[in-house]
Amino acid sequence: MDKTIAIITDFGTHDAYAAIMKGVISGLNPDISIIDITHEVEPFCIASASFLLYSCWDYFPEGTIFLSVVDPGVGSKRGILIAEQKDKFLITPDNGSATLLYYRKEGFKAYAPSARIMRRIRNRIPEISRTFHGRDIFAPLAALLSVEGIEKVRGKMRKPVLLRNLMPLKDNPGDKETGIIRGTILHIDRFGNCISSIHADDLAGFAGKAGIIVEIGNIKIRGIKNYFSEVPDVYILAYFGSSGFLEIAANMRNASQIYKIKTGDSVTLYYKGVK
Repeated sequence: MDKTIAIITDFGTHDAYAAIMKGVISGLNPDISIIDITHEVEPFCIASASFLLYSCWDYFPEGTIFLSVVDPGVGSKRGILIAEQKDKFLITPDNGSATLLYYRKEGFKAYAPSARIMRRIRNRIPEISRTFHGRDIFAPLAALLSVEGIEKVRGKMRKPVLLRNLMPLKDNPGDKETGIIRGTILHIDRFGNCISSIHADDLAGFAGKAGIIVEIGNIKIRGIKNYFSEVPDVYILAYFGSSGFLEIAANMRNASQIYKIKTGDSVTLYYKGVK
């Protein structure tokens, strides 16, 4: 089966960093297909990388290798992660980028790279850069995975580093009629829509959407809408977006700018069931 490497970074396109990574990959596997998911992740924002990985995962073909390099700990002792789930693979710094996949995708398995494959990578060049592991470690690791397969590159199974704040908390999870779910803003898209960690699945068993109130900062939004134009232009709304997560937007405007919302901000959903 043909392989694809799909890349996420916070490198941007002003510099050559992303292109250099693709050059390394092509040098080791000239036949590989490379797809740029994005290189515009908010710098150092692991939560955003985790969301983007989750939102893309199901829409790429079997055999895809996701290469995510948002790495504020580059050069430190942070780990390197290889993971698989239903014939798709992930290579990333072990810094929490795999959090949403680990919690929300059944059968997600994570490993350290094998000692043998790491020796091969280190022997390729005279010295590993302390500031560009995307070029010297992660790109060659993804390329070698595409050539040799998961069995040859994975080492011991491990539990990945997980960022607990990327998963919502329920104040009374046993009560399906009333409750509070607390989350955070994971990602802000190009339109200024603010995507939270609260997923529609977190309301499983809840009797209906009526009675929902969403709060962020001093903003209170009553009810859940289905699409943007259900409210007048500029008005704020809450809805479950295409990836299943609760989002906050302003119709035809940038909600993040208008309401000063940023990644990491707290979001609270209050609900009361309808019998």
